Amino acid sequence: MSKELVALRGRALEETSNEAIARERELRELQVELEHCRIQRDEWEREALEGRVKLDEAKTTAENLKRDLRLRDS
Repeated sequence: MSKELVALRGRALEETSNEAIARERELRELQVELEHCRIQRDEWEREALEGRVKLDEAKTTAENLKRDLRLRDS
């Protein structure tokens, strides 16, 4: 009975150890995925900012052209 108890404890310890290793591996994979998502988010934010700048520039150009047309027609 004592040997059986030792064997059960050994298996339980091994299973716990294997689970811990699996959880650590999963955690590392999720951290890599999270960092990849952060990089993508930063890229999307940069592209959105560039788009806003281009839109503002286009609006300014359109306003300047309208003003020039009004002045020319006056």
